[in-house]
Amino acid sequence: MNDSQSDIYNSYDTVLRDKNLINIIGNKKVKIDFPDPFKISIEDEKEFGQIVRKDRTYEYKNLLNRIDLHCDLLEFGEAKKLIDEANSIYHNYHILLSYNALCEYALSDISKLTLDNRITNRIVKLLNTAKDQKSDSQYYHKISAMIGQNFYDFINSNIEKLLAEAPRDWIRATPERQKLYYNAIAKHIIQLETCFEIHQDTQYLENCVNHLSGQKKYAWIKINADNTEEDFGRFYFEEGTRFKLLALRNKIRIYKKDYELPELLFGNYFEEPSSKRKIISTKKKKLYLNLAIITISLSLVTAFPIIFELDIR
Repeated sequence: MNDSQSDIYNSYDTVLRDKNLINIIGNKKVKIDFPDPFKISIEDEKEFGQIVRKDRTYEYKNLLNRIDLHCDLLEFGEAKKLIDEANSIYHNYHILLSYNALCEYALSDISKLTLDNRITNRIVKLLNTAKDQKSDSQYYHKISAMIGQNFYDFINSNIEKLLAEAPRDWIRATPERQKLYYNAIAKHIIQLETCFEIHQDTQYLENCVNHLSGQKKYAWIKINADNTEEDFGRFYFEEGTRFKLLALRNKIRIYKKDYELPELLFGNYFEEPSSKRKIISTKKKKLYLNLAIITISLSLVTAFPIIFELDIR
């Protein structure tokens, strides 16, 4: 974790202590639906039969089936105990690793997952180890997809709540509170990448891109009066918003070769964002209008003595 991300963690902890924002985000445990039981197949039995002691193969198979049953019943605490027992027979088998990741996630306080990366890092490590053992494992693919989508839905829901509340609160908010909103949203956007680490579905990264590029109706880069840019993302993302967008694009292109970033939109915090060309064009129109008003005013001032002189005559 870099220094800017560490700052987000610290400031986001402040967000969660803010009673109003707690009401917006909420605190809740993981709620997860387990798909149809996998049921240990003959192929699975042959596979672990080659690595588990023969006199313990039946016991190992029985434990795996019981783990699956407890997960199906959403009894993840009981499943976790059986995983530990099975690990004592043969440690870190890819099926156990996948189930272990599921139990770690399901037993977590999901609100804390956005604050403490240690749990999600462990889940990612368990799943990656399972994938390294058997990349086409149905257990790895189904469980990683389940965890990734569940966490993504939670993160997305929190961002939507923050965005819905922020514009109403924005005008009366102090600068410190304004920053809290952006800290909270930035923290969640970073976790969209964690969803991708859990399960490699580019929708997670593409949603991240849509937020940072202004496609979600709020901006990360502001155009100042002198046409210079002010990047709010520089506080949260290493080297700022533009660099972060390019890094996300490159990661997505590993899976979608023709992927292109959407148009980058600009604005002042939660104001409706717009294209840079349109903003500059609008500012130029205002400048020309002001110049025209000044010119007319000067013309009237210059002409006034002549009119006054004619009246005297």
